[in-house]
Amino acid sequence: MVSGSWHTASNAAGAYAAANGLGLRLLPQSGGYPHTGAIVLPPNIPIDMTGTYTIYTGARPAIAVTIGTAGTPNIKQRMVLDCRNTTLSWDAWTPMLGTAPDDVTLLLNDPIECSIDILRVENATCGYVVASSAGAGANYNDIKIKKIQDCKYGEVFRTYNSSGNINDNNIYSGSVACSSSTNGLGSAYGTVFCTYDSVHPSSINNNRWWGRAYEMGGNSTNLVRVPIWHAGAGSYCYWGDPRHESNSGVFAICDGNNNANAVVDNIYDMGYSSELVPTVADISQINGAYGNQYLPTWRANRNNQTWLSGDISSFISGQAANTAYISGPFHFVQNNATISKTLTNGSLDVGYENGVEYFLANGGNMGVGAFVSCPTTRNFHISSNTIPGFTGRIYIQCFDYNGNPLTNTSPTYPDVRSTATLSYAAVYGNAYGTTGDGFRQGTFTFSQSVAFFRVMLVNGTNALKLFSFSVTALGCVPDGAPIAVWAGPGIKDDPAIRLSSAKPDIAGEHGRYAQGNPVGNSASAASAANGWTCSLGGELAKSWAASTAYTVGQRRKNGSNVYACTAAGTSAAAGGPSGSGIVDNTCQWTWAGLITPAAWTASTVYKFGSIVSNGGNTYRMMLTSGTSAASGGPTGVGTGIVDGATGGCVWCQIGLQPATAWAASTGYGTLGTLVSNGGSIYKLVATGTSAASGGPTGQGIADNTCQWILVSAVATFATQSNLV
Repeated sequence: MVSGSWHTASNAAGAYAAANGLGLRLLPQSGGYPHTGAIVLPPNIPIDMTGTYTIYTGARPAIAVTIGTAGTPNIKQRMVLDCRNTTLSWDAWTPMLGTAPDDVTLLLNDPIECSIDILRVENATCGYVVASSAGAGANYNDIKIKKIQDCKYGEVFRTYNSSGNINDNNIYSGSVACSSSTNGLGSAYGTVFCTYDSVHPSSINNNRWWGRAYEMGGNSTNLVRVPIWHAGAGSYCYWGDPRHESNSGVFAICDGNNNANAVVDNIYDMGYSSELVPTVADISQINGAYGNQYLPTWRANRNNQTWLSGDISSFISGQAANTAYISGPFHFVQNNATISKTLTNGSLDVGYENGVEYFLANGGNMGVGAFVSCPTTRNFHISSNTIPGFTGRIYIQCFDYNGNPLTNTSPTYPDVRSTATLSYAAVYGNAYGTTGDGFRQGTFTFSQSVAFFRVMLVNGTNALKLFSFSVTALGCVPDGAPIAVWAGPGIKDDPAIRLSSAKPDIAGEHGRYAQGNPVGNSASAASAANGWTCSLGGELAKSWAASTAYTVGQRRKNGSNVYACTAAGTSAAAGGPSGSGIVDNTCQWTWAGLITPAAWTASTVYKFGSIVSNGGNTYRMMLTSGTSAASGGPTGVGTGIVDGATGGCVWCQIGLQPATAWAASTGYGTLGTLVSNGGSIYKLVATGTSAASGGPTGQGIADNTCQWILVSAVATFATQSNLV
């Protein structure tokens, strides 16, 4: 056969194999199989080029080898392919043109569940193209690559019409490389995703690359040599241990081409990078792309950084009637742009259920917020810890590098995208927020314009009952670069702040105070050190009111005690809840919580929210996950109690340790003794000898149709003129 005419014989052999249920094998031959015309082989035949190759020597541009027919599924075939061009040539085609590439070494039409070994493709605008057409698709294939050499676009995944799809393929190993001979030809890209018209986003999702090496030949002439280009397509794909070496530019261009959800949630889980310090700049997310994560090479730098709020209720203290102050890195949120440490609103409160207090926003479009930044990532995960059914909503306000609020209303290219559905609204300072209740967690990706953001958790149709929330910076977060969280521009806690205009145990309505805690007098002159000091530790709460509807969790003071509502109803016309006693022979108890938590154990994995007892106290786990220390366990009070080294636990003390099981006919002589009985915990409030059987039961203090539980004593304050 005349050299260069192998395309004629190959096409004929392919047609014969398809007609007779045979396969096609090219026998080893010195110099391969030169051809000046296109080789077009039918679908659904096995093909084997082991030990040889085709080499195109004809005019360019050209599609040298095509396997399969567009629109016809090529199902469950085994193919070993080696296709080359004799001359290095790149043309002007780009993925954004909306036209099919015309200079391709190997075109694979609609393969499905095939095993494809590509030994080599080279010297073309497109090395190999996986194409998907209507009624077929290119799905569930195993593609093994050896070498893609000197191609402008190494591998291209392209839909050829609006219903095409390329999903769930595994692409293994292989090198995508450009030699110095390509330096004069311009930019090059390793893996490319694009659509049939560059406008309609297509289904190119959930594909996975394993061990791919990208060595695109970046050099001193500043050529753009980018391993991955999402040209308006490609989502939920994963790269495991890719090699990022001798390239020029970012590792991945994520360009959504202003198509909603076209390029989202891809993960580049790096195996090696020639960069000294990986940064968030290693990918670009533009034109509506979001949620894409570059995970840096060094495992020590891969740690997601998590900030935990602690119990929000513990940061709230009282002022005058209906007015509260919030300390720490928080501010109160109202349905406007106001950022304040104080809030006067009768719907704000501290609730109490199942032995735990929480921040309660019971109406009035309000909540709690904080400002967040982390310069090394644009991907964050935010979660809230709430009582089910009272989860509230989340709003995000974005700011530029000059500290100005961003007010971009574009639905296709907003300043923030999320797995939680967000809508832009002129509320809370012009923010993106959920339009309904039910927020628990979500991943958020911010545009390049955003320098920092404000996260706000607010009530919705139902109240917000918030214990705590967390913010995790995802992906490229080097050690020593933690998340910054603060109350607001220029806002900080003032140690000398004057919190109350009258005696706190008379006027104050919020907060827990220990003996010795000072409270300044806001009604006195600024230079005067007047105020009060807590003389008896306890809590402050709003006063009980007669003939008033109360809901579960609301706290009210009556007399010298604070009570929490455990059954919704309407209060009595007079009197209110009183006492604390559950009679047990000559003992008297008060209900103090649920059954005792498990004792802390060493070298144990604990999850967020786990409750343990240790050393006389009860603690709640604050991290997503961690392993406890080999000995000791959490001690002391407060939040941020470290237990274990790196990867360990962090605890928050939430109360005294409930004690031993109640015993019959036993003398109990120490006030405050805790016993468990019938699944609940009781605290001794009057000494005596327990009954011969039964033990304390129940937990309620009746108040007309309401039912209450004793929470604590009311804090008492003494006037002090030399307050520090």
